[in-house]
Amino acid sequence: MDAAVNDLSPEMRKAIGLDTVSVVDILRCFESDKLNDINGETQDTFSQFARSCPASWWMSLFALVKQECTQGHGDLPRIGLLKGLLRSCDIFALREATPVSTNAAPDARGTETQVINNGRHRRSLTSAGPGILYTIEQADMFHSWRPDLLCVIERGCEDETWVLEEFLGLEPLTAMAICDTILRVHLHDAVEAGSPLQVFQDLAWLKQHLNILANAKERCAPNGAELRLWAPVCGGGISLVANCVPRTLLGIRLQPVPGCPHVFAFPTEFPALGELLSWEAFLMRVGSSRPATAASLLRGEIMPTMADMTALEATAAMEVLQAQTATMQEQLRRTQTLCTDGGLHPISTTFSRVALADADGLLPCIEVPSSREALDLASALGVTLEMTIFTCLKALQILASSGCRRSLSYRKWLFHCEQFLGDRGLHDYPQQQSPTLDDTFLNQFDPDHLSIHLEAIHGTEHLVGSCCRVKRHL
Repeated sequence: MDAAVNDLSPEMRKAIGLDTVSVVDILRCFESDKLNDINGETQDTFSQFARSCPASWWMSLFALVKQECTQGHGDLPRIGLLKGLLRSCDIFALREATPVSTNAAPDARGTETQVINNGRHRRSLTSAGPGILYTIEQADMFHSWRPDLLCVIERGCEDETWVLEEFLGLEPLTAMAICDTILRVHLHDAVEAGSPLQVFQDLAWLKQHLNILANAKERCAPNGAELRLWAPVCGGGISLVANCVPRTLLGIRLQPVPGCPHVFAFPTEFPALGELLSWEAFLMRVGSSRPATAASLLRGEIMPTMADMTALEATAAMEVLQAQTATMQEQLRRTQTLCTDGGLHPISTTFSRVALADADGLLPCIEVPSSREALDLASALGVTLEMTIFTCLKALQILASSGCRRSLSYRKWLFHCEQFLGDRGLHDYPQQQSPTLDDTFLNQFDPDHLSIHLEAIHGTEHLVGSCCRVKRHL
């Protein structure tokens, strides 16, 4: 197929002793080699010769193939013959994918795959098995974790791409095609849905393509059927997403409870907080169960600190929090977190360290990132973010309930209360600014009750007057 030979006319070829061969003859040479392999014959073959040829040889081959396909456009039997030969010959760069071991830690790409170049690893389309074939620009752009469902062929030269897509009808691989393939297999039962690792990788891919998933129902769930997804669960196996709860809630580990016996499992190592929050938000979006009681939270678990939380992570956490029942939201606010002094306190009783920059260190503080998303999340969890009248009341509540005996601390917060209130009443402040205050505190603020507590502390007798003045505005 040297270019100089291709330019010779049939008469000139015959004059110099060159046999004339057609594209069909060449393709049949590849097919004949397969028969030799089946019969155990090991002599040098045309396929071995082709594999040793440079890319330019394959470009010439596909140029001739394209020419033959276009010239015989009206000859249906010949077109059928060509298509059959092209599908059965080892001439395409079909991607060879090896499934990930269940003991390996998969990354976002899925499997490791042998890179195919020139003609060294070319295979036939019929060897791809039952999977759907797609074309792709580069082999290393897609790592298939489901080679039984998704097979890709690396596009070669322009003529090879034409043969694949225009003549044989293969479609380019798109994110939508991957999404649809995943969703269709999840419509099957647990046995056909795949291994826990494959199912996990399905979900990991969908998590990164939520915009495509949102519009998939009409394509993948005909006749009004509901989309469904499987998920790996603790203890092994898989369960429908609707029948399991996330592995964590705001980073706090969950456990099975009656009525919802399955907990989502990570087949590999436990991810960092940012990835956990991403999974929590995703599972909520695709219909996982929402834990309704405090029994779902593992005892002794603490809420991870917010110190290094990014805006994106805070957005995911807020989405998860807002998706919970009112009971669970309140339970999360009561969950302890690590404060800057090393102590553990319910997050709703903590203060932003910035809000209490001049504090005396008696109140629990946490670090809250400055992003708007992180501040909104902290506020929703009951963290006090700025100095207001409610900051003062909350501080007095904590001091009294903790048995603090430092008169200076009470004096400072009562003084701030008087400053904030002035001639106004508590009802003049927007309700949304109010933190969660125990009813017992408002009762304690009665001068008769609070004075008993204050009189037990040396040097606090004069504070009873301040209590009375503040009480008049409550």
